[in-house]
Amino acid sequence: MSPKKKQPPMKIDELAAAAGVPVRTVRYYLARGVLPAPEFRGPHTVYGPEYLARLRAIQKLQEDYLPLDAIAEAVAGRSVDELERLAREGVGRQVLGAPLPGKTSAAASPTPQAPPAPLPPLPPLRTLGG
Repeated sequence: MSPKKKQPPMKIDELAAAAGVPVRTVRYYLARGVLPAPEFRGPHTVYGPEYLARLRAIQKLQEDYLPLDAIAEAVAGRSVDELERLAREGVGRQVLGAPLPGKTSAAASPTPQAPPAPLPPLPPLRTLGG
């Protein structure tokens, strides 16, 4: 493994640009608790490399169709290395043990059931005036 280049702290607009998301999205994730609140310093608040890694992991898990609450749970308490691995590999719903949409597994799907009985035929239509 090559040594990692130390990334300087970023302001919110720089973080958003580096992650390829609008600043509004970063603020939304902060408000929802998907991103932890940084140490507040007013207009001088900065975000370290863990925020960029977390945003990239969030994006990858969204591509895997995880809901935001599940993503928040999946990224909570992870190290920067774990977040970067999540961002690369995107384990998606398998993080929580659920199958991806449209995919089934024997363990995840219930036993097949017989189709419901067909409905009885409709009575013939009556003619008007007759």
